[in-house]
Amino acid sequence: YYVARVARVWPVHLLTLVALIPAVQSAAAFNQFTRPFQSLVLMAASLYTLVRRASAEPERVTSQDWFWITLGTSMFFSIRVALPPFVEVMLSTNPELTRLAYLVSAWMDIVAFILIARGMVCPLPQTRSGGFL
Repeated sequence: YYVARVARVWPVHLLTLVALIPAVQSAAAFNQFTRPFQSLVLMAASLYTLVRRASAEPERVTSQDWFWITLGTSMFFSIRVALPPFVEVMLSTNPELTRLAYLVSAWMDIVAFILIARGMVCPLPQTRSGGFL
């Protein structure tokens, strides 16, 4: 489900990347713009999946694997949206704050991976088959 959402956004993402090529002169500057943009697209797809499925789920969502996985991926990509611009602005004026931002990012990655792992160990839902018992 998550992959299907990302696949629907992919053509817009690709067109935006192609449009950025003439505007940026170097590969380093291109990556500076595209990596946060890619993370933004993936975070939006993950959050959309999380909200959409949680609103349609009649049972407890915390017992579902998709809840933990999309929550973890949302957290993982959110820091990748915010960190590069923050580091670009703060590195020259406050390197200690930049170091702290990378430490917070590392801890958020650990928490995000724990959330994703929690989703992977959730029991699979029982599938209903045809007329056989």
